Amino acid sequence: SGNGFIASGGKDGKIRLYNDVSKRAKTCLPGLGNNIKHLEISDNGLWILATCNDYIMVIPTQVPGTERTGFEGRGMGKLKPHPYVLRLKYSDIQKYKLRKVDFTPAHFDQGKSIDEHWIISSTGPYIIKWNFNKLKKSGIINSYSIRKANSKVVHNEFRFNHNDDLLVTETNSVYAQHTAKRKK
Repeated sequence: SGNGFIASGGKDGKIRLYNDVSKRAKTCLPGLGNNIKHLEISDNGLWILATCNDYIMVIPTQVPGTERTGFEGRGMGKLKPHPYVLRLKYSDIQKYKLRKVDFTPAHFDQGKSIDEHWIISSTGPYIIKWNFNKLKKSGIINSYSIRKANSKVVHNEFRFNHNDDLLVTETNSVYAQHTAKRKK
């Protein structure tokens, strides 16, 4: 994170929060049992993205009723939050004929003047962009859009300081893609 916080994820799905890598974890968050493929911490340290094969967990780190996070002080203790779980709707899995969902590492849009608004990941040739603002404000987890790429997407992330520009790596190409809706 921008604050120097560190998180680690295990094969058992547990996520450990550290403020110093040489010390014991301040907080150990229970997982949902699946291997954590990738972790990302929001710049302000208030959110964690944990990518698993077929879902993405979004975990708030702020200790309820305080200004501190699970990275600080005595951790979260018994006040551990429940994660928000991002999955594709069954109707979309059918519509796009996905035999298997295998998410690439999820990323926030980040930058010096950007408060995170979006989460991006992909599975196969499909790029999925979740509305993180709706999740933060109202707990809405199924507000997302899907775009098809030319071939399998092996990596994607937002261009730093540009929350409407994606950098997409496919099997045989790399390109930038503008994602904002065009005004008529």
